[in-house]
Amino acid sequence: MTDVFIFPYTNYIKTAVVAALRKSFGDPSTFDEYRWTQQETTSKVQIYTAFPKRIFKPPTLVVKAGRGDVSFTVLGVNEELIQEGTSFIPTERKTGGLVKLDIDIEIYAKTTTDREKLTDLVIHFMRFKFRDLFQGMGLAFKNITVGGEREEGYDEALLFRNSVTVSVEQQYVDFITVPIGDIIKDVAVTSIPYEQ
Repeated sequence: MTDVFIFPYTNYIKTAVVAALRKSFGDPSTFDEYRWTQQETTSKVQIYTAFPKRIFKPPTLVVKAGRGDVSFTVLGVNEELIQEGTSFIPTERKTGGLVKLDIDIEIYAKTTTDREKLTDLVIHFMRFKFRDLFQGMGLAFKNITVGGEREEGYDEALLFRNSVTVSVEQQYVDFITVPIGDIIKDVAVTSIPYEQ
């Protein structure tokens, strides 16, 4: 028997941020010049979970997982075994921890004006629209920082870049089923001395 786990970090958090950014940039209240649509050919801003491996048209936002700490805080000798009734046979194992992860939102623009406006919009969304939404999902925003403006060449054009980094934390607990067969097969019966 194999348990499937969906841990609340990296892809989970990146996907949530991308979904929230697309919803916000797709809202009629957002500047029309940066309106996101599902049709890539008509969308005025592109929003991805990874840098596209092809020619892309700026302005573009790329959401990346940066440095993080996903260490367990409940494990090993502190690990809790949940026992079945009065038989004292463990049936589940509980582990948990605090996920700390930096989410980097990379901004690629054709002009300095676009870079500045998009940076301000992303900061605004993260601080005022997404903070409470993500808090309700158990994701706490700890810090929001701006990486600094820079320029780089790409496909014979100059791109104006910036990045907004959000430090996210989440407590989590996972229950792992311990099948009785796995417990029994780990007992080395032949190593138990037999005395008559």
